[in-house]
Amino acid sequence: MTVSSCSTGTFRDSRLHPKNSSATPSTPCLRNWKDAARIDGASSLVIFRRVMLPIVRPTVITVALFAFLAAWNEFLAAVVLLSKSENETLPVILLNVQLGNVGTVDWGALEAGTTPAFLPCVLLYLTLQRYYLTGFTAGAVKA
Repeated sequence: MTVSSCSTGTFRDSRLHPKNSSATPSTPCLRNWKDAARIDGASSLVIFRRVMLPIVRPTVITVALFAFLAAWNEFLAAVVLLSKSENETLPVILLNVQLGNVGTVDWGALEAGTTPAFLPCVLLYLTLQRYYLTGFTAGAVKA
């Protein structure tokens, strides 16, 4: 009997090691966690909620944060598709303020408009920072 190690513990038999199973390289012990939960009598929903979701939570939150930032900063679609000035988004309004009358720029109004433009992004980032950084570093660890 040989002893091999995994990120979640030690296997007494090398045949149980994830390298000898069909687990993916990015999640070497994921199959073992699912199998252990199944042996403990967990249903598929419980396995998803209590085993799989905590593993992928940082990645899902990181992707959601990037999706929010991309949608919040959308400019081209708003310029092309919106025709009424009352439906314009904040980036388009800031462009109109920047263009001003006859080429003049009202810097006070432009600076006052950039604060509500970036404040939700900064607050969301600070709220989700621990998940965001965990999601980035999860792929950097060697298996």
